Amino acid sequence: MIIKWQYNNNGEFRREVKNTIKENNYTSIDIGASMDYWSYPECKVVADAYPTKKEDVLYFNINLEDKDDWKDIREYVEKNGKFDYSICSHTLEDVFNPLELCEILSTISKRGYIAVPSKFNEFKKLFQNKYRGNAHHKQFFDVTNEELTIYPKYSWIETDDRSDEICTKQTEGELTLFWEGEIKPKIFGDGKPYFSDGQLINEYYNTIK
Repeated sequence: MIIKWQYNNNGEFRREVKNTIKENNYTSIDIGASMDYWSYPECKVVADAYPTKKEDVLYFNINLEDKDDWKDIREYVEKNGKFDYSICSHTLEDVFNPLELCEILSTISKRGYIAVPSKFNEFKKLFQNKYRGNAHHKQFFDVTNEELTIYPKYSWIETDDRSDEICTKQTEGELTLFWEGEIKPKIFGDGKPYFSDGQLINEYYNTIK
């Protein structure tokens, strides 16, 4: 379940996460850490496709999208017990199946920290780009009714006039949350089929606050 969450400036809770691990002497793992390994040295276990440059780190070379690639970590957890803490920072938006990755997080760790880009930023034209948001992000997220919700990122955000209104509502750079026990996101619309793009778009825009 989610313990607390909020939109905030990028990196605002990183020191808190590191202090939590250090003060509680938590075993911890950082999922997808190698591109921005800010949790070091408090966290010295990394799972990623890209190797870390730190020599004193237990590194699991895995494709986050491949369930079979988690075999070594599962065996490690079976032998040593669940990690006390997991970090998954700016990773969920990059994978094709964030539901599956969250299920894995709940399986290998007791609690954790998740950070994803602000949904509002996905409606902005960032870094002088001609398109909205980050091209490599596959979805964006929000917390609704205390549940992490996954929103599909469709091409209509590029041309719908309402996108300009959304991107001005909030400026914080990321959504952060702390969870314990398990983290189970839901898909916007509960996975129900939509019969037209218009239905999906209108329902989506009505939920943006």
